[in-house]
Amino acid sequence: MANVCSKPSAVTTRRREKRPAAGTSASIRSGSRVEYALTDLGRSLLPLIVAIGEWAVEHAPLIDEARARMDGRTT
Repeated sequence: MANVCSKPSAVTTRRREKRPAAGTSASIRSGSRVEYALTDLGRSLLPLIVAIGEWAVEHAPLIDEARARMDGRTT
């Protein structure tokens, strides 16, 4: 991020910090580095995210067929 101005980066960081699903922690050792991690609220979404991923894997052939139809191709 060497070419990124610090003000927009700081604004983006503050916006992320206001989201209840993710939190931040700063490390003195790492200088201006900020690390993001899920909060308890964010972790509560993990079962839903996993379920969506499993659904996508299970339905991948149907999704591919639908995309092909939309593109005017057949499978």
